[in-house]
Amino acid sequence: MDERTPPSPPKGRRGWPWTLFKCAMLFAGFAAFGAVAIWMLLHRVEAPWFIPRIVFAWLIEKVAPYAAWIGGAIGAFFGFLGSVVVVIRDARKGRLSKVR
Repeated sequence: MDERTPPSPPKGRRGWPWTLFKCAMLFAGFAAFGAVAIWMLLHRVEAPWFIPRIVFAWLIEKVAPYAAWIGGAIGAFFGFLGSVVVVIRDARKGRLSKVR
């Protein structure tokens, strides 16, 4: 093997199944993190000084039931963007076969 070429990844870490697994884990991780983060912000944080308490109370009353869905959707969006980056990076490194 030539000194300039890095060793190829193990056979199990090449191809579309491995890339799709990484994308699914990234997508699920970001969605779960987004859901938990928004829920925690709404239930654990006191109203900041620049938001009137009435407005903050109304926001919690109206948005709290949907906090997990909203946070999950925001996290899923960023997970999708991260998945696109994973596919592009793996394709550039030659880990993926062409789709016919």
